[in-house]
Amino acid sequence: MRRIFTALLLFVFFGTIACVSIASAEGRVARITNGDWPPFLGEHLPENGAISQVVRESFALKGIETRYGFFPWARALALAAEGKWDASVGWAFSEERARDFYFSDALVDLPVILFSRNDKKVEWKE
Repeated sequence: MRRIFTALLLFVFFGTIACVSIASAEGRVARITNGDWPPFLGEHLPENGAISQVVRESFALKGIETRYGFFPWARALALAAEGKWDASVGWAFSEERARDFYFSDALVDLPVILFSRNDKKVEWKE
């Protein structure tokens, strides 16, 4: 159950940007990993989703171009943590991720809602 809750937090509390580095000094380009979570993030959404657009426009205000790469979530985080990409968008703060990343303020604040089947009792406390 704890794993399910952790996974829900990971995907539902999208709203922070985890940055390894802001941009390469010579090109002023931030290469950012991303994933699919419509309508907030998505490769095939207009502007790659609402959060992707906010991030792109925020970097543009500082003269930094953004380039998104779309990956499964675990790979998106790993590529940024390994320094193969500059940053990753859409992660909730956790102590574990904070060892590798800086976090912005939240871009969205969403409730956590647990859905379960009527015929399967789910035991949970919080």
